[in-house]
Amino acid sequence: MVVTGVGRGAGDRLPGPGTPRNMASVPLVESSETCDRKGGEPQQNGWGPRSGPGGRRPSVIELNLVGVRLEMPSQQPIVLLKERDGERFLPIWIGQPEANAIAFGQQGIVTQRPMTHDLLKLLLDEFNVSVDRIVITELKEGTFYATIRLLSNGTAHEISSRPSDAIALAVRVRVPIFASEEVLDEASITVHDEEEETEVEKFREFLESVNPEDFQG
Repeated sequence: MVVTGVGRGAGDRLPGPGTPRNMASVPLVESSETCDRKGGEPQQNGWGPRSGPGGRRPSVIELNLVGVRLEMPSQQPIVLLKERDGERFLPIWIGQPEANAIAFGQQGIVTQRPMTHDLLKLLLDEFNVSVDRIVITELKEGTFYATIRLLSNGTAHEISSRPSDAIALAVRVRVPIFASEEVLDEASITVHDEEEETEVEKFREFLESVNPEDFQG
């Protein structure tokens, strides 16, 4: 069973064509549209494709969540993922509420009342539904798409989602994050020299010092 939904909120996108592809110099593209995209023309919904050509599902690669940071001076949040057994990084520009949710989940912070993704986890637990994995499935016209794979009574269900929401849930239920090979081929960056390695180290140092409250708008 596959359920799709409309993505809301800015984020989950790449910069526009011709933008430098390293973590230090990538300028950010603001968007007021209700979609997950990079630069370019606004897209009006977040319906995501569920398989490759001819119905073939693409091969997937497991990723590790490096963390979330604020890009200055625009203060646009970025979630950074890294290939588990490789050198490629996948940066995704997301909205501030989603960045906040990922940071809280990654650091294990419990709020007085459940946030949206905490509530989703509680609902899944109540109805004995488990999350198997999340997959960033496609990058189409600058918009990232993802699916959340659920298991219920021996039956698998796939729910269309923005990657940011899927990641925020994944860090709470401790399940692996994957991306299709096609997404990594198109959107990943590779640390290949000393300068970029320094930028990654700066990123990690930032994550160690940041507070989740910094992501609140």
